[in-house]
Amino acid sequence: MTAVAAVRKGHGELAVGYVIGTDILNVLFVAGAAAAVTKDGVFAPAGFFQILYPGMLVLLLGIIGGMFLSKGSIKRPFGAGLILIHLTITVLSYT
Repeated sequence: MTAVAAVRKGHGELAVGYVIGTDILNVLFVAGAAAAVTKDGVFAPAGFFQILYPGMLVLLLGIIGGMFLSKGSIKRPFGAGLILIHLTITVLSYT
């Protein structure tokens, strides 16, 4: 909701920074803390490394590449493409 509110008020760059920042926090802090306090560590199923991890990398590189190619802004068609990629990854992870 914070990212949506930022975009609605015309601060798209804040939304992108928020989303990327929270993703980094979740991966590094939350997953790291969970691994540190559990006896056997955190279990990641094989599907994570076959579908989800590569999918996250594709989306991240897509966002960075899109920002680089479009000189700092992501337009609506590019955003729709990112959503399509995300939906594809989600469907593949459940099949």
